[in-house]
Amino acid sequence: GCVVGVGECQASGSLVCTVDGSGTECTATPGTPSVETCDGLDNDCDGSIDNGFPLGGACTVGTGECAAPGTLVCSIDGSGTTCSGTPGDPVAERCDGLDNDCDGSIDNGFLVGSGCVVGVGECQASGSLVCAADGSGTECTATPGTPSEETCDGLDNDCDGVPDDDVPLPEQPVQMTVNHEENVTFVTWQEVPLATAYDVVRGDLGALVISGGDFGLPVTCMINDASIPFADDGQVLPPNSGFWYMVRPVNCSGAGSYDTGSPSQIGSRDPEMATAVGSCP
Repeated sequence: GCVVGVGECQASGSLVCTVDGSGTECTATPGTPSVETCDGLDNDCDGSIDNGFPLGGACTVGTGECAAPGTLVCSIDGSGTTCSGTPGDPVAERCDGLDNDCDGSIDNGFLVGSGCVVGVGECQASGSLVCAADGSGTECTATPGTPSEETCDGLDNDCDGVPDDDVPLPEQPVQMTVNHEENVTFVTWQEVPLATAYDVVRGDLGALVISGGDFGLPVTCMINDASIPFADDGQVLPPNSGFWYMVRPVNCSGAGSYDTGSPSQIGSRDPEMATAVGSCP
């Protein structure tokens, strides 16, 4: 027996004498080479199996967290190579900088990097969204500011969502002093906690006495929303007459009270003065 050719061109025959009697030759004829394919055979009959295909090289299959290592092997149809690794299974996407659902996108579904705002009013601060430590979602990089005491400036200083919402003023009398010198009356008073301004009204003392203490008679709003605890009145007093003065604290929540709460007081000053012509708003 004898063999001629290599690879897939190899053929078997038997030895016979050559025509010139000098020796022997094989009766077999080698096959025709074909294009090399990746099938574990030497198709092009050059003595090398699967030459031109990088078999055994390192490779990876899958994307993201599903990626798995392997080596290059021939594909089933022999047209090329494929990786021997087995991809992992996708899981629900988390916000952790990884591609958990293996779709090629990291943290998809979470608006990482988008602008965000925390806090309200004057405590509001801007930042950007980043993944939370537990991966369950996002959180803002901004830190809210510190609330401050509410003032009447159209802003939400105490950061409760409502501008100019001061604590209501207690219904308490304002301690005041009245001095008269050279046709000028000086009215001063103690500042009231939580008050941001004051109203001062003036009325005719004689008319008040005659009415039996009716504060609904016409009055003069001498100062409205004063920011300082004193006022000067240059109104000249007629002979044998007098003025009375009253102070009311105000803030962003509204006005305090003119009432003293004294049991000797006739009627309630607040509703009476609310109807008086010339009273401070």
